[in-house]
Amino acid sequence: ACKFDAIHVGENGAAVVDKEKCTNCGACREACPRKLIVEVPYSKKVFVNCSNKDKGPAVTKVCANSCIGCGLCQRTC
Repeated sequence: ACKFDAIHVGENGAAVVDKEKCTNCGACREACPRKLIVEVPYSKKVFVNCSNKDKGPAVTKVCANSCIGCGLCQRTC
């Protein structure tokens, strides 16, 4: 899990970042296999640029940049 408890995979299967807890360490960005977690310049925090509600295999058919809910960001951060 994120050592700052700042990211988790939500009920919809997509990663969710808690901006209040995020320290911008970058571990979740590096762990994301789809490279969906990016730094948002105005706040210097990370943001998951995907809000799909489908599971990985279904959503990758319609969105090449979809969060697949793998949890690597959560386990690595």
